[in-house]
Amino acid sequence: AFLKKMAAKEIAMVATANKPSAEDRIFMMSFSQGSRASSVLILLCLIATGCKRGPRDPDAEVRAVVDTFERAVEGKALGDIEPLLGETFKGKGRYDRKKVLSMLRIHFLRRRSIHVLSRITSLSFPTPDSASVVVYAGLAGRAVESPGGFAGIGANLMRFHFQLSHDGEWRIVRANWARVPLGDFVRAAKSALQGAEASP
Repeated sequence: AFLKKMAAKEIAMVATANKPSAEDRIFMMSFSQGSRASSVLILLCLIATGCKRGPRDPDAEVRAVVDTFERAVEGKALGDIEPLLGETFKGKGRYDRKKVLSMLRIHFLRRRSIHVLSRITSLSFPTPDSASVVVYAGLAGRAVESPGGFAGIGANLMRFHFQLSHDGEWRIVRANWARVPLGDFVRAAKSALQGAEASP
């Protein structure tokens, strides 16, 4: 009703080409000032709400990045991998962000399908805004239920060491990788599973 009353007054003034009365001018100024004050209050509330996302859980956040990376590789979704890599990303010390994305693109084109089985064997935080993660990952053309299932199927068994930095979001800024034999892969996966079971 309040807004309708205001709109009706403005329409009437335009239609009759009359100047607003002193009373109308005071009414309009009060409405305008009130709107600005309301807008400021709404903005402050939104900022406060946005800041109150609950306490950070860096461990879960970093694990989510690794999980997202894995699912993106399986889906050959290069567009989902790009935002996970920092602008200053370096792979093995010599591959920059653009080069690594190009390598992944070629890898995706060559493979009909990709299935990943991974285990995080180490996760630490040298500083509150940096993380170090070691991941053993097996990549194959078909789904594998357990680490031992990679035997004899020509899978790529890899050890990745990711370094992440937090600048509002966790992003991978450094990465090193190397192939590992099946025995090492199975032992690492078993150790990771035992560590997870021992955690409270």
